[in-house]
Amino acid sequence: MPTSYPSNIDNFSNPTATDTLDSATVPHASQHTNINDAVEAIETALGANLANVVLPARTISTTSPLSGGGDLSGNRTLSIADATTSVKGAVQLTDSVSSTSTTTAATPAAVKTANDNANTRLLKYATPWNIIYRSGYFYEPRIGSTVTTSPYTINRLIYYPLFLQESITMDRLGAECTAAVASSTFRLGLYNSDANGVPSSLILDAGTIDTSTTGLKTITISQSLSAGFYFLAFAQQGGATNATMRAITSITGNWSPIASTTMTGSSYWTSFYQDSISGALPSNATPIITNALNPLRMQFRVA
Repeated sequence: MPTSYPSNIDNFSNPTATDTLDSATVPHASQHTNINDAVEAIETALGANLANVVLPARTISTTSPLSGGGDLSGNRTLSIADATTSVKGAVQLTDSVSSTSTTTAATPAAVKTANDNANTRLLKYATPWNIIYRSGYFYEPRIGSTVTTSPYTINRLIYYPLFLQESITMDRLGAECTAAVASSTFRLGLYNSDANGVPSSLILDAGTIDTSTTGLKTITISQSLSAGFYFLAFAQQGGATNATMRAITSITGNWSPIASTTMTGSSYWTSFYQDSISGALPSNATPIITNALNPLRMQFRVA
């Protein structure tokens, strides 16, 4: 059939796989004629110079902070304004936590740095002391101001609080035995605190110090800790009777980080404990609160 283009759109019949070249229904020659007529009609409509073809008008519009745009008869450039404190727009990201710029935006890394710094500063003033840790020096938890001696129940694991006001690496844990017991040792370790200020997961089982002889005893370790709240842990293991150790008494400034659902009289809540720990420290603490206990004067050295 002759083409109807451009007045109308043609509707040609397509041959099927079973049509023969001499099909009377879809004559092969007629199909060639139809497509040739259609192509010629398109060429006539477009003309020899496609530059003269008029396409339907199209434009691109922008709103602030974008600018530019226009009709698409040619190339168009779009731009975005720089942001200010009063105008929305493009900003540059920065990891700086000291910049005073009003045209840059903080990355999550910068926010974390600022948050970590704030948490560390809060911890520095979360206790009555502001401790500056120095490499090669021994420190101890500042929960008491008076030194005494004390025996401890065999196989009773005792946890007492440790506030670190900045990140450190410990390279020694130690304590002093003042009255030895044959075949006795003290096992030392570190535990995390949960959100409620209770001992939770084991950080380090440092091993044991020999308390079958008296004296200052240390264990070499390498343990990095971030600023935060932890628990030192110790237990006498072995020996027929209780060894006597250097201990801490008299809560400093009436300050104790351990709380209880019951009131106390003249004593303070100082620690937690659990019994029947005769070997390696448990991976998770299951402590019971205790009071009126003089904690072991366990000391740690900063690497």
